[in-house]
Amino acid sequence: TVKNRLFHRTRLVIPGFSSWAVGSLTVSNCSFQVADSAFTLTVTNSMTIAKNGILRVWMTDRSSMVYVGGTVLLTNNSSLHIYSGVTNGAGPNYGGLLGITNDLVIGPGSWLYPYANSTNGGTVLCRLRHLSIASGGGINAFGLGFSPGAGPGAARPGGWSAGAGYGGVGGSAGDKSGPAYGSVSDPVQPGSGSTQGNVSTYTRGGGSVRVNATGTVTVNGTIVADGGSGYGHDGGGSGGAVRIQCGTFAGTSTGLIRVNGGSSISLGGGGGGGRIAVSYATLAGSTAVRFQASPGVGITDNGVPTYIATNDVPQYRPQMGTLWLSDTGLLSNVLTDWRFKDVRIIVPNFTSWILDSLTINNCSLALGERYGLTLTVSGDLNIGAGGALSLGFEGQSSNVTLNVGDDV
Repeated sequence: TVKNRLFHRTRLVIPGFSSWAVGSLTVSNCSFQVADSAFTLTVTNSMTIAKNGILRVWMTDRSSMVYVGGTVLLTNNSSLHIYSGVTNGAGPNYGGLLGITNDLVIGPGSWLYPYANSTNGGTVLCRLRHLSIASGGGINAFGLGFSPGAGPGAARPGGWSAGAGYGGVGGSAGDKSGPAYGSVSDPVQPGSGSTQGNVSTYTRGGGSVRVNATGTVTVNGTIVADGGSGYGHDGGGSGGAVRIQCGTFAGTSTGLIRVNGGSSISLGGGGGGGRIAVSYATLAGSTAVRFQASPGVGITDNGVPTYIATNDVPQYRPQMGTLWLSDTGLLSNVLTDWRFKDVRIIVPNFTSWILDSLTINNCSLALGERYGLTLTVSGDLNIGAGGALSLGFEGQSSNVTLNVGDDV
């Protein structure tokens, strides 16, 4: 037990301290960091971080890990920070491992922070049985991806204050915006950093949240991996990745999974939205988790391409990101309350959707990008306030058909 400010904002430097094995661990009203190098923390039973407790663990390579034989509980405004080492290469494709035999329970006001390696892109993989995130708590990878100018989606050489890309391309005032990259169904890389008109530490890409659960993942709180926003002429970082594999996926409308691109407050381009992929065997009956992969706002948010009258520079708007789902169980004939916001939904072999009617209010989504889609609505198609539906997607070739039997 480490408590009562025994350590407060302290980095422990102990010669030869590369591993720590304890029967159980409680961190309460203390904040400290262990290791500046490869480190393994082994807790035989359970670990609790409570009452504003903060534990930070650094990992320098994929041999580093935090292993807990019981349950991990984050409660009462506490947090666990895990810094990935290098590599997202083969065998294994992560830079640090959080292994929990039982459950990870995140209470209101408490957070897990998984930091990607900012130059190599190595990420933290969470393996566990059940994950439960309460409303007001969550997993926060905001701006915890590639450094400014780094990553596969960073703007190409010569880019002028361009936004970075990932699930969608970044925006730019020029022709060097950051490209899209990565897997639609298994995104593990973090988001990329933008180019810089001025030096800024805020234009990192969104991080990577990776959860492999044998049981149920319940999201009543927030999982966020937004890209950082630029200042001055900086472009926005691209949204990061959220990859969830589980037996059952559940959550209420207070739950939100978000991978927005970062914005630019001046003359830079917005970052492209990131990538979300959720694989599950079953859905809980009332699952209402919301998903968002909006592009950042920048000089190019007026659409595309147009030209700046003063210097005739072409503008390219950033694109929204992707959402991969195991099946169509989260789709319905009434889409509202921002269930989906700026997401390109991709479901394997989803080529036909037949409905009596379809109503879209305060939801914006794209369908049919990869496999093509025939959407047949025998009655009315109603798209109301805040609603937007795209069939196919710009720059992607797919066969899409819309048949409506009544009014649009």
